[in-house]
Amino acid sequence: MNRTLVAIVAVLALASTPSLALDTYLDYDKDYDFSKVQTYQWTTSKVAATHPQVHARIVSAVDHQLALRGKRAVESDPDIYITYYANTREELSINTTDVVPSGWRWHSRYGTATTIVNSDRVGTLIIDAADAKTRKLVWRGTVEDSVNSDPDKISEKKITRALEKLGKMWDKRFRAPS
Repeated sequence: MNRTLVAIVAVLALASTPSLALDTYLDYDKDYDFSKVQTYQWTTSKVAATHPQVHARIVSAVDHQLALRGKRAVESDPDIYITYYANTREELSINTTDVVPSGWRWHSRYGTATTIVNSDRVGTLIIDAADAKTRKLVWRGTVEDSVNSDPDKISEKKITRALEKLGKMWDKRFRAPS
């Protein structure tokens, strides 16, 4: 088989594959002393009323990640307040590929381009931590990934994986020197 043909087939295969992956972002107040944070309290999220199953999964996963780091939830007088925001959106990707090399004369007369449209549902989860005394935002973690179009079918495993990755970013940034 001709190497050029193999290369074209490989490019077409890759171009038509959705390239969504778990993306995480971390931002925080570099002057804030996170070592003093031992307790936290949840503030109400709008997702709680509209999608209680998703709310329970997110709260459970965040509670677990914070517990692994020695933090505990309290009913009053916390060090920080935690809340989250979640949404989904439709994301289209359009790939147009010319299947005939451009140097061929008859190419422009016969319209050999192929267009593939992919539609993916992308979910975004933003977790905020604000200092309890000043109410100033001190930490924000954002996670994006492809999700099921029905929010109640977003798996606990997907949420847990996203928060584990965010937690690893945090640990890498604030790992104590050995």
